[in-house]
Amino acid sequence: MIKLPKLSGTGLSKTAKREWDRFMSKLDKHESEHLVDTEKLAKTMGVEIMKIEGVGLGDDEGKAFEPRKAAFIELFVASYSGKKISDRISAAAKKLDKASDHGAKHGAVLNLDIA
Repeated sequence: MIKLPKLSGTGLSKTAKREWDRFMSKLDKHESEHLVDTEKLAKTMGVEIMKIEGVGLGDDEGKAFEPRKAAFIELFVASYSGKKISDRISAAAKKLDKASDHGAKHGAVLNLDIA
């Protein structure tokens, strides 16, 4: 979900309202890029998780299952537990914001000189 600022009051000139609408359009586009990046990252992590393979030894498949499951969990926890997922999402967001100057390079800057 994207939360954007709301315009309070109705005392803007037509020019200022047009500027606000332009800014909001650019800001919405920038914030939507974050959403797309997060969706791509989620898909990437899903692929990574599906590639995790625990290895377990036992006389038969049934006896090898528990050690294999434990090895899988250990590998999963090493990469995806605690704050590791949110840290990856935050790093991706910071990378986008740095590249776009928080959307400014794409016009997400409000011209406060307009009255």
